[in-house]
Amino acid sequence: MAPRLSPLLVLAAVALAACGKEETPPPKPTIGFRVQSVDLGKSVGANKRVVKPAAAFTPKDTVFAVVNSIGVSQRVTMVASWKDAKGATLAEYTQVVAPSGPAATEFHVVNAKGWTVGKYAVVLTANGTQVANKPYEVTKK
Repeated sequence: MAPRLSPLLVLAAVALAACGKEETPPPKPTIGFRVQSVDLGKSVGANKRVVKPAAAFTPKDTVFAVVNSIGVSQRVTMVASWKDAKGATLAEYTQVVAPSGPAATEFHVVNAKGWTVGKYAVVLTANGTQVANKPYEVTKK
């Protein structure tokens, strides 16, 4: 017959095992993070939102893309890939964000020599998934 352990001895062993261990807080949950819209424009306000949406730009304009999202996430890696009409990448920028509700993530691109007249697009991804492909055009004026 096996010896029986007293409940007090079992309780002491459990308490001793728990001593010295730091509890790690659970990670913040991801609650419905999703991109609602993407706006293009020539400027953004203090709230990081596009002041006046635009789809046509001049060669000297800075092109802004603002990703409007909702939801909560501990980490979202957002990438904006600026492409020409043939799909070649002209520039690519990455931002890591931790949204805790409605958010605006701003990207922009400028060409000091001036953009060539033609069609372009910005492709946006969140955690590797494409969330938007926004075409725009550069015109003479």
